[in-house]
Amino acid sequence: MGIKVTVTLKDGSKLLEDIVRTGCTQSKFAEKVGISQPYLNQIINKEKNPGPSIAKKITDGLGKKLEDYFFIQTEC
Repeated sequence: MGIKVTVTLKDGSKLLEDIVRTGCTQSKFAEKVGISQPYLNQIINKEKNPGPSIAKKITDGLGKKLEDYFFIQTEC
């Protein structure tokens, strides 16, 4: 058994707004952080939750902290 970490986006419109503020399209930002544009779109629209490493790539790409955009829940 291990620790399960669930990462959930707080506000998709805030994330999208901050991506646009970088001067990137969703497609360019997704490429920059190493994920596909459809996957980024699903995260923004709360259709999918990213894993911790993907959430970190997104926040690092924006120069922000993980908790600025995501709720992090751990379970044993």
